[in-house]
Amino acid sequence: MTYIVNREKFKTDLGRQLYDRLVSILDDDDFILAVLVETQGDEKKKAFLDMLDKTGMNTADEILDYLDNIYN
Repeated sequence: MTYIVNREKFKTDLGRQLYDRLVSILDDDDFILAVLVETQGDEKKKAFLDMLDKTGMNTADEILDYLDNIYN
């Protein structure tokens, strides 16, 4: 399978950590891209990863609903 989002393209550890977390939740380019669009920059990535740890969200639907409510 060819992926649109490739882990090696991330320049920061936070980017790779977020990518790994997202793949562990749902290995789907559309899901990963949707989250990455809303979490551009290390500050947003860090806050998002902290939120995932704090809330225990672990499904794509929960995460996408959260992002939709926060950023849209």
